[in-house]
Amino acid sequence: MRKIYSLGVAACIFTTAFSFFMSGCKKTTSNPITNNMTASVNGSSFATTTASASNSNNRLLLVGVTTGTPVKEIQIWVDNPAVGSYSLTSSNVNAGNTAIYAEGPSSAMLTDYWTDSTHTGTLTISKLDNSARTVSGSFSFNAVQFYPTASTNTVSVSSGSFTDLKW
Repeated sequence: MRKIYSLGVAACIFTTAFSFFMSGCKKTTSNPITNNMTASVNGSSFATTTASASNSNNRLLLVGVTTGTPVKEIQIWVDNPAVGSYSLTSSNVNAGNTAIYAEGPSSAMLTDYWTDSTHTGTLTISKLDNSARTVSGSFSFNAVQFYPTASTNTVSVSSGSFTDLKW
């Protein structure tokens, strides 16, 4: 009886050791980073902590936010989204194609810069998957200070991209 028990333990140890050995030989692949947004803002890097999309009533909203100090945020609103390019020329988040860059010491104290008819940009949607509920593409825009007080201060957002933002 003792021999059978010892053989069982030895077999269990061998099987466990063999499994660990074989798993160490397994080829691993890393998944690309998705669900992110990056850009250059006035020449400085912008990489999101959180990024997402919303697609409701033929209105697409892309949002990328950084945390820390200062808080930074990019919002892009587009009517009737589909794969293609869009001019960002509106200063109305309820209609039209609008881009907003906001920055401040906290999310309650942001200075907003908005596109308008003279401070414009472009959004290109390269992938829109309604089944997977994801969107990818690129963007750039120039915007003028709109809030808390309007001024002639501007911001330039360039080399923007977003990958598989989910809604």
